[in-house]
Amino acid sequence: MIWVIAAASFLSTPVIGMNADPHLGMAVTANLAAMIVPPPPRGPALEGGDGVIAVGSIRRYHNDKVKVSPAPVTTPVGAGR
Repeated sequence: MIWVIAAASFLSTPVIGMNADPHLGMAVTANLAAMIVPPPPRGPALEGGDGVIAVGSIRRYHNDKVKVSPAPVTTPVGAGR
């Protein structure tokens, strides 16, 4: 009699209850996908950029030997007329 009840309960179980969904149980994967932002695609290099100059400026910055920019030249408004 127990076998009949067990068979009847198994046959009456809906398909959804038998782990028919392939994504069921993937909570960790879903959580990671929600938290991790994929990096943007890398575009082409900047036009006219020079890597040697850029690396040199970064090294000078790290070694506290930054080149001083020349002072800007200003004129009063309307002086050129």
